Formats: sequence, structure tokens, C-alpha cells
Amino acid sequence: MKLLVTGTFGLIGTRLLEMNNNRFDLVALDRAEAPAGYETVSLVKADITDKEAVEKAIVDANPEVILHLAAYTDVNGAESNRELAWSINVKGTINIAEAAKKAGAKVIFLSTDHTFAGESKDYQEEDEQRPVNYYGQTKYEAEQALIKSGAKYLILRLAYPYRAKFDAKSDTVRWMLPKLAGGETVTLVSDQFISPTFVDDLVEAIFKLTEKGSTGVFHVAGSSCLTFFEMGQKVCQVFGFDKNLVQPISLAEFIAKTNRPARQPKMGCLNISKVEKEIGFRMSDFETGLRKMKEQLNEVRLKIND
Repeated sequence: MKLLVTGTFGLIGTRLLEMNNNRFDLVALDRAEAPAGYETVSLVKADITDKEAVEKAIVDANPEVILHLAAYTDVNGAESNRELAWSINVKGTINIAEAAKKAGAKVIFLSTDHTFAGESKDYQEEDEQRPVNYYGQTKYEAEQALIKSGAKYLILRLAYPYRAKFDAKSDTVRWMLPKLAGGETVTLVSDQFISPTFVDDLVEAIFKLTEKGSTGVFHVAGSSCLTFFEMGQKVCQVFGFDKNLVQPISLAEFIAKTNRPARQPKMGCLNISKVEKEIGFRMSDFETGLRKMKEQLNEVRLKIND
């Protein structure tokens, strides 16, 4: 099956390339050249905000499925760069959807827990969406545009992805690790609940949903519902750091202290029972994800030492 991937060289896309093992015929659609280590992937150059270029690229490539990963994901940056965020997240998705419809391809679109207001620790797929920040608003509008486009679609909502290694971009867990390893105190929010997502599980779920031909909306996140402070405590437990290095702070205090412009959904945990039933695959809880991550990091160190 031919799978065209936008945003291929980001945090999730590169892991998808690494885990594919010829499972799918992958084609990258990106405006940039492939980074070192990924030069062998078939690349079609196009900017998703360029309607004509996107249509030509997709029609020429003739994929069965388009995995749309490209996005503007800076939650705070979106508040001041609204035109850019809208252009990439909404207009770009509309361009992809319209081209997919012409090519007869299905679109798999990655969305976010930020489409919800943050009033529940158990959001299900059909629950009301009321984004509290502009990033969440653009992803919500992109979801709606895709649904109304007439293209076949699969919408996957996730939260705070993390993985073992990706030099080009950090994530919540890899931001903590060097600080804690160096004995630095880390202050983390203790009253905002999220469902951190191990990227390997997300990729495997995408593969299984694609192979099954699933459509509709699914939550594909980690099975834990916990605060950033609890995440930090778990990181210390698994990696052997002093738990006293992790200090709590309220969300209100944190926003005031850091002067961040975007409002945050305070409770945004995603119910994943639907996707686990759909594909018969268990998404990792946070501790399990960390242990898998630690194993992968140890494997990298062993290869370097060899």
C-alpha cells in the first residue's frame, strides 16, 4: 500500500520511517530536503499551503492513503502568529483534503487534546470540543474542514508525544532528562492532567488502523492520565534520579511566572478504549513507555561504545 506522508521529517514522521520496515510503500511530501539518515525515502517537494503544488504532487504520486503530519504545533507561538498557524493547520489541511478527494485517497489527520476545553479526565471522541487557545482552534477547524470536504478520513487525536531519540526537536520527557541528570531542580505543573503518548505506540496504531482501513475519529494517546509533576516523579523513578529535584507549581502560577500567552486545558485526558478495541492493541501507560524509552537509549549507548 502506498502511503504519502506530510511532515515526514518531524518528531513522529521520522519514527514512522524508522519503524516501517517495508510495511508500506512510503512517499514523503515536504518542502525541505531529507535530513541526514533519511535520504533514501522517496521525496516529493511541495509546501502544503500551496494548493496547486499539493494537488499536482498528490495526483502524480497517486497514494492510497495520505498521512497528514505537517502542522504548526507551537501552542504559545500560535497566539501571536495566527495567520501562519491558520495557513498551515487549516488551509494546508483543506489543500490536502481537496487533493485527496481528486486522487481517491484517504486522509489520516493527526489532531490534539487541545481541541477540548479541559474539563474532563476522560474525553471521548464524540464529546463537545471547545478549544481554549488558538492552536486548538486551528486544529478543530482543520478537523471540521476535513470532515466536510467529502474526502475519506481518519482523525487521530493525541497528546504530548515523546520518544527516545530525535535531535531536531525536544519533547516533554527529553527536556527533563538532562536537567535531572545534572542535578538541576525542575518545576512542573501539578494540577493539569494530560495523556502523554509514546511515539512508538502511536506509529504502530497508525499502521494497524491503516491496514484495517479504519475511518472516523479515534483518540490515540497513552493510557495514563497524570500531571506534569507526576510525570517528573515517574521519570525520576525509572531513570534513577532524586525525586526531590521535581518541585510542584500550579498551572496559574506557572503561566504567570513564565508569561505564556496561551490558555491551557486544565484536564484533557483522552479515553482510548475505542482505538484499543478497534485494533486490539494496548497503548502504553507512562511508566511502561518510559521503560521502553530507557531500553532504546541504552541500546544506542551500547552501539556507540562498541
